[in-house]
Amino acid sequence: MDSFFCSCLLRWRYSCFADIDLETWCISTKGVEECLTSKTKAIIPVELYGSMPDWGAIHDVARANNLFVVEDAAEALGSQCKGKGAGSLGATGCFSFHGSKSLTTNEGGMIVIDDDDLFKRILFLLDHGRIAGNVFPVNVEFAFKYKMSAMQAAMGLALIERGQELVDGKREIFNWYAEELGDIDGLKLNAEPVGVVNSYWMTTVIVDPKYGMDKFILMEKMKQEGVDTRPFFSPLSSIPAYADTEEARVASKRNINAYAVSGAGINLPSGLQLTRDDISKVCDALKRILKG
Repeated sequence: MDSFFCSCLLRWRYSCFADIDLETWCISTKGVEECLTSKTKAIIPVELYGSMPDWGAIHDVARANNLFVVEDAAEALGSQCKGKGAGSLGATGCFSFHGSKSLTTNEGGMIVIDDDDLFKRILFLLDHGRIAGNVFPVNVEFAFKYKMSAMQAAMGLALIERGQELVDGKREIFNWYAEELGDIDGLKLNAEPVGVVNSYWMTTVIVDPKYGMDKFILMEKMKQEGVDTRPFFSPLSSIPAYADTEEARVASKRNINAYAVSGAGINLPSGLQLTRDDISKVCDALKRILKG
C-alpha cells in the first residue's frame, strides 16, 4: 500500500491520510471528506485484505469534486461490489502479483484500464519514456522501468486461468475460520457487507481491548502455540518514513479508527495449502489464549 503513497510523493509531494471504516477496514467517506482541499486531485481506496469500501459513496464524492479514482485492488483479486469485479471500480485499477498474493508471479503486478489515451500513456511511462513501437531507443521524457519478465508474464497468464479456483479456496478457508471463531465475543473477522463478495486474501481478526492484548502480544502468544501470524497493517502515517511529515502528525490525531483497528488485529494463516484440520488447530490455539 505504501508503494502508492510513494508514487504520490514522487509526483506531487503531498498526500492526505484518510481514516477507515470500522466494519470494512477500508477508506471511509467521512475520512475522504475530511481530507478534501482545493488541491485534491484523486482518491486512492485500498481494498484491504479483499474487503471493499462503500464504492457508491466514494464515487459520489469523486464526481462532486471532479476527482480521479485509482482503485488499489492489490489484495482483492476476485472480490466484487454489486456485480462489478475488483479493478473495474475506479478510473484505473491496480493488482499486485507479489509472492504472498493468491495469484503470484513472485513480483510485479497489473494495471487494468478502459481509456485508450491513458493506456498509451502508461505504456510510455513503464518503458523508460519511449514511444511504443519505436524501434530506436530514444527516451523523450523522464520515466520508469516497470516491465516484468516473459517468464513472469507466462506464470501470470497460466494462473489467471485458475483465478476462480484460487478465490474459492480463500473463501473456503475464511468460512472454516468463521465457523469456529464467528461466535466468540470480542472477536471480529473480515466483513462482507450486502452486495459485496470478499475474496478474503488474508483472514484477519480484531481482538477487543477487554482481552488486554495488542497485536504484538497476541502474535507472541500464538508463536508460543506454534502458530505463525502477521500484524494488521499499520497506518501509513505511523511508518517512520512518513511519520515526521505534517500530514502524518495530523492523521495520527484524526484517524482514530485506523489506529484502533491496526493495534488490535492480526492475520491468521491463510495459505491455499491449508486443510480444515490445520485451521482447527489455529483456532484452538487462539481460543486457549483468549480464555487466559
